[in-house]
Amino acid sequence: NAAFEEVFACTQGKAEGQNLDDLIVPEGHKKGAGHLNEQLLADDGTVQAEVRRQARDGLRTFQLRVTNRPDGEGPPEGYGIYTDITEQKQRERALKETNATLEAILENLPVGVLTEDASREIITANRTFCDVLGLEISPDAITGHDFGAVAEDVSEQFSDPEAFRTRTQAAIEEGESFFGEELRLADGRVVERDFVCYEVPDGKAALWLYRDVTEREQRRQTLERQNDLFMKAQDLANVGAWEYNVRTEKLTWTEQVYRIYGLSLQAEVTAEKAIDFYHPDDRPKVREVFSKAVEEGTSYDEELRILTTDGENRWVRTRGEPQWEGDDPEVEGHEGDAVRVRGTIQDITDRKNWERSLRDRQEKLGGLYEATNQLLRVDSEDELSARLATLVDEVLDYPATTIRLANGDELAPAHVPPVVEEHMPERPAYDIDGDVPAAEAYRTG
Repeated sequence: NAAFEEVFACTQGKAEGQNLDDLIVPEGHKKGAGHLNEQLLADDGTVQAEVRRQARDGLRTFQLRVTNRPDGEGPPEGYGIYTDITEQKQRERALKETNATLEAILENLPVGVLTEDASREIITANRTFCDVLGLEISPDAITGHDFGAVAEDVSEQFSDPEAFRTRTQAAIEEGESFFGEELRLADGRVVERDFVCYEVPDGKAALWLYRDVTEREQRRQTLERQNDLFMKAQDLANVGAWEYNVRTEKLTWTEQVYRIYGLSLQAEVTAEKAIDFYHPDDRPKVREVFSKAVEEGTSYDEELRILTTDGENRWVRTRGEPQWEGDDPEVEGHEGDAVRVRGTIQDITDRKNWERSLRDRQEKLGGLYEATNQLLRVDSEDELSARLATLVDEVLDYPATTIRLANGDELAPAHVPPVVEEHMPERPAYDIDGDVPAAEAYRTG
């Protein structure tokens, strides 16, 4: 017919009297055509096969259907219909390759996948889905089954089966997608699931994704504990941490730094504002060491004074450590740029006060030792007692000091300052062998 002539570029006149195989069967396919002809000769019915033929625009695939005229109905003839299925076969091949790729991806995903169609029949489940939920079955065992029945069985894997069933059923009925829902399994593991509901021609289908996030949850809990410990350590040591991003010039503080400066957590801070909190006499120093840390990568550790928002003068120990990009900071002579400076600031006011008090006390004790020369130059016991009481008052700030001297078996009052006489006018002598503190101190030295 005309369509044959158009497809094969072979006219009625050219084909008549010729072997059709010679006209349209390409080399390499002759053997297959011969087998088909043998089948036609041996069969009085209809033969159908996919064949490759040489068409006008090249080698193409056809669905060939051939019927022989039954015996007794006339001369033997064969009637053939060629249907070009090249594009169909290409689509089938592409679809098969796509399906194979999707199946490979599905089976190798680290995420458990289950899909259900509009009738709630499970159409896909991968191995990871069963593994994540601890199901001792293969995906094929649930594929094609009713989702509700499978969900009922799966619920037993969770620590709260009823809550799982209720939540799952509600998700199906409401048809609203959700993501990142965490559930705990009966074996203690934690899984996270997503639910995606989407429209299909006959209703709504659904996709379920399950991930084992036990390690992530453990890391999160560990981090929370570490952060809590860090916060407690900050409070106990009165030390805060800070970071300065060199590129963005952003300064970040921990809560303790805000408390040391006497600022609210909502206060905006910059490096320059932080420097302005330092005592005017110490600002040049902190500006110098901070600039060197940023520009030259030099660490610093300084004890300086700050003025809080309440006007209180406090001592802090501030440290800065550059962080590098490009080279290993542990290697001496490394190159590269400091991308940030991290450090700590600690309130050391109490320590400074203690040190100052200790120095004062040492100075007083030194003065007391020096005063022994004066005591050695006195001429009488009365002068000795009066001089000693005066020195104790001047050096140690103890004005109410009674001096006793050993007299026979007693420690007799030798000097009683007026401030003592106002409250205790009669100071008795103590028996040296008695149990009063003064007697014990005298006996034991």
